[in-house]
Amino acid sequence: MSAAVAQGRSTSLRTPRLCAFVKQRCGKKTTAPRPMINRKHTKRRQRQKCGTNMSLIAPTNHWGCWAALSLAAAAGMWSETKPLGRQFTGQIVTILIALALSNVGIIPFDAPVYGFVNKYLLPLAVPLLLFQGNLTRVFKETGRLLTMFSLGSVGTVLGTLVALYLIPLHSLGSDGWKIAAALAARHIGGAINYVSTTAALDTSGGAVASGLAADNIL
Repeated sequence: MSAAVAQGRSTSLRTPRLCAFVKQRCGKKTTAPRPMINRKHTKRRQRQKCGTNMSLIAPTNHWGCWAALSLAAAAGMWSETKPLGRQFTGQIVTILIALALSNVGIIPFDAPVYGFVNKYLLPLAVPLLLFQGNLTRVFKETGRLLTMFSLGSVGTVLGTLVALYLIPLHSLGSDGWKIAAALAARHIGGAINYVSTTAALDTSGGAVASGLAADNIL
């Protein structure tokens, strides 16, 4: 009887130790599954983040960002006085200068100033262009131009769908179809449509800049 009691006590003492040992071993071997990560997009976000944090002009330095953008615009306007600049146009020269400044780390990839330009200054380009319009000629040719515009819009949409099917924009990730839609809107209604479409579709800033640069260069 005493032997049985002693054996029961030894078993009861071993049980917690055995459970702790098994729990410890299982805890070491059992790990949570790692999520699938797209390394290309992760590296691109890291480069953009580093460029934003490590740029010579900080995103919060509004006057510095305004000065850099103004210098890029002035250089683009000055380039139109030269034969080579007239071939590229001042807009493309300005875009190339801004891209160079952001990629070498002088200005940030993203800043509040850029949002102000896209939201307030860019829409002013349309009324400024309309100041030079001839209303009499506009009303006379509206019917014929509307028909041509409608046909051109349908052709642009169909061409965008075919181009996106033949050449999918895998390098832009989930922003590929958004940029395709924004470029279609841009060729139908101008740069204002491009900015509005990318904002409505919540497109990343890097993809917006890439699409705009490719559109102006090509």
